[in-house]
Amino acid sequence: ITTMNFITARYSEFIFHRLDFSLDDHDFIMIFSEAVMLAGGGTSSFSNEDVGFIIPENTYEIKFDRAENFHNDSYFELPTTQYRKLIYKSLMRLGSALNILIMNHYHSFKPRLYLSVAVNTRLKLLYDRLLLTHREFSIPIEIKKNIGEGGRGYAIKTPRFYDTAA
Repeated sequence: ITTMNFITARYSEFIFHRLDFSLDDHDFIMIFSEAVMLAGGGTSSFSNEDVGFIIPENTYEIKFDRAENFHNDSYFELPTTQYRKLIYKSLMRLGSALNILIMNHYHSFKPRLYLSVAVNTRLKLLYDRLLLTHREFSIPIEIKKNIGEGGRGYAIKTPRFYDTAA
């Protein structure tokens, strides 16, 4: 990761922050999009019942993918054979990079909650493994996993989740 300069943009009513980064010969894009709260509670991805608490304002949904997939509208596809496979050590470095990016986003934008969904079983297995191996974050957090449809969702409560003045 060479820079922590988030690109902030607006698309209609959606506000998002984007950061591009590379690992080995893979370029990635990580997007933090401000969750749109539904009138009945929850977001388009999760209901309050899914997560077991009331989803607060200042919640962000996290997504990341290889830049090639993002640009080709072929989201979450495996890399073609021209790219090296991410071996175990590379996947652990990817987990460390994601941890750093989430923590830097938190320090820059102070969200109360992050939500994420693994779009397939392969990604769910990766996220679960990363949670086991990367337990130390630079801020105290509480992670709730196996939520939402198919149990592929995650909720990350930040210290501001409990801050009633936020």
